[in-house]
Order: sequence, then C-alpha cells, then structure tokens
Amino acid sequence: MAQLHPPAERKPPAPAAARNRCTLRSAARVRREQNRGRGDFGIRSSETQLKAIAGALKRRLGRDIDLTTRIDTALVGGIVIRAGDLVIDGSVQGKLHALATI
Repeated sequence: MAQLHPPAERKPPAPAAARNRCTLRSAARVRREQNRGRGDFGIRSSETQLKAIAGALKRRLGRDIDLTTRIDTALVGGIVIRAGDLVIDGSVQGKLHALATI
C-alpha cells in the first residue's frame, strides 16, 4: 500500500524590501560581469596590443572593459574575446572551422 505524505509547507513570500535588495544585488552583479572580458590568445601579446584591444572594445561597447588574458595554444593564432554576451572570434582555429562548414 502506498504511503501518504502530508503536503509540503509553503513559505510565505518574501517582503518586498527583501525582494528589491536581491534584485539590486543581481543587477550590480550583472553590471560587474558586463565590465569584465576575457581574451584567449593563440600566442603571447604585448602590452601595446592589449591596450589597443581594450581601446577598441571601449569604443565598440561604450564602456571600459577589465580584460583578463590567457594563452590557448589550441587557437593556433589570433584571439577570441568574450565580454558579456559578446564573442569576437579572430582565431585561426575559428577561421578554419568556418571554412570547413562551407
């Protein structure tokens, strides 16, 4: 015979002030994340190149981007930039993949 379980207790909704604080924290986190970017390079880049890339991103996105970099040898060469929901693939690997799918 199947066991019957009592219905789960429902929690009362959070007060409006608490919901607003959560919403404000979420919005602040989204803004912080939008100002961060990551550049995956196929080879090591100079400080001058990094400044030029950061300047180009600022012009395109209209805000300063805190760009972190790393070397990804799988890219062969070039760069893949991720900033918020924007992805710019200028890598050799990406170009080869695009040619292969034609």
